[in-house]
Amino acid sequence: MARKPKAQDFPDPEKMLAAALEASAIIHLRGGRAALIGGFAMQFYGSPRLTKDVDLAADREIEMPDSWPETGKRLTFGGRRVASPLGIDVDIMVRSDAFSDLYREAVETAVESEEGLLIVQPEYLAAMKLAARRPKDEDDLIYLLSMPGLVDRREARRIVRRYLGGKFAEDEFMSFADEADWRRVREER
Repeated sequence: MARKPKAQDFPDPEKMLAAALEASAIIHLRGGRAALIGGFAMQFYGSPRLTKDVDLAADREIEMPDSWPETGKRLTFGGRRVASPLGIDVDIMVRSDAFSDLYREAVETAVESEEGLLIVQPEYLAAMKLAARRPKDEDDLIYLLSMPGLVDRREARRIVRRYLGGKFAEDEFMSFADEADWRRVREER
């Protein structure tokens, strides 16, 4: 017998924003800097993609207060998942792998949203999505590249070349840009 589909529960975006702002403030008060990345950052850039957690890239490990307990999930590439008092999981990523310099620079150059939350610039987010290489990240990358004027492709190519492996990575990035252009033209017809 086939399993019946069940609607997914997604957190209230206002709660997600509150959790992101509070986590960022705690990190800042403890001497660090953090910027929004991941699916929730995609929403700030206009994406309709839903997500169940908040992802922050941080410039260093910060001990969170007891009211933000670790969920027991350590992130394999560096960082940890904590549970906010609002019931929203927050991944605090401090990369300790080949992409640590990309993430560090992305946090350093993050821009502040109207709500007061630092968000990684779309050029860095595009590079992060290319590096992650999961299907949802590739979809996010194509979305970012398909939005006219959102990503400075020249700057994104520079970032990709610098942090993701030179000419090969740059060529792969441009293949995603070509696909984004093709999809945008197809949708305009």
